[in-house]
Amino acid sequence: NWDMEMCKDPSYFTHAIGDNEISVNVSGWYKINYDVSLSSSSSSRTSSRSYVVIDGEELDGSEAYGYHRTSSQSHNTMTATVVVYLQSGADIGVESIRKSGSSTLYTIPYASRINIEHLGE
Repeated sequence: NWDMEMCKDPSYFTHAIGDNEISVNVSGWYKINYDVSLSSSSSSRTSSRSYVVIDGEELDGSEAYGYHRTSSQSHNTMTATVVVYLQSGADIGVESIRKSGSSTLYTIPYASRINIEHLGE
């Protein structure tokens, strides 16, 4: 969930605190940048994968990968930036999954963010 907003222009975006998605109100080109910080629950070597989701579908080219070696060295931040044309009404989100290993992965509070910039039409 995106639990905090630093800046939002309601003419371009709709979002409620705690929602998983941000809705686009104006069609056009957008730059989407995200950071997802994850921590591992155990000493099992585990890899993770994060990516942008548009209307429930993974956006090609938006993935980033992390490696979590042990519970004491488990913090990892994945970052990616993409530019994409979006139609009005599109819903934007970011998802993360465990790619390999057996550790449970946790989002580090206040260490993940998404920045969406309208570039024009």
